[in-house]
Amino acid sequence: MKIISKYKDYYDYLVGIYGEDSKLVLDRRTKEEFLLPTIGKIIIHIADYTIEGLVTEKGDILYGNRLKPYIIDKNKRKKHWNNYSWLSKHRIRDYNQSYHIKYKNYEDWYYLNPIKTNLKINTNNNCPIIIEINKRLFKYPKLDTLKVPNILSADKAYKILYEWLSNKVSEKEEQIKEPDNKTKIINKGFDIKTSFRPNIKTI
Repeated sequence: MKIISKYKDYYDYLVGIYGEDSKLVLDRRTKEEFLLPTIGKIIIHIADYTIEGLVTEKGDILYGNRLKPYIIDKNKRKKHWNNYSWLSKHRIRDYNQSYHIKYKNYEDWYYLNPIKTNLKINTNNNCPIIIEINKRLFKYPKLDTLKVPNILSADKAYKILYEWLSNKVSEKEEQIKEPDNKTKIINKGFDIKTSFRPNIKTI
């Protein structure tokens, strides 16, 4: 993977370990500025993985196990199966569990771990790294400042980005079709109507 960027992120050093592939380019120069909420949820979409975090009034960002203290206690605990689940013969399969979390005067549903989703937000926006704040999307946030390393290792982040970019390149290559014979003839400078007329001799 080749990274073009005006800033360094926590997984960048792995280019020196895995090697640079000029076909797979992560161009982060279109980074968009944003403001974190004073308190509330942020959603980070990384190569079709979703990471949900809570911004506290102190400016901390909590993910995963750090959210567990805010899960509603055992007597009032709630959980549900979200849109990523599907039903087969009345059995839930391939589900992802989310929890109702209450933080002071704020509450919402959260996933404690990064999950792969079918939302295609990254694909639809042609951007493998997006942050969602109050339903607004911003491209290429700096992940280490958002404390993403607390829940997603550099190696895992690098590999899912590499895979996402690889799939994009494969899709482009599949779209390039072999030209038909007519197109080949025209590209060679021949005229279809006159160049290939049979040479009929007159008697």
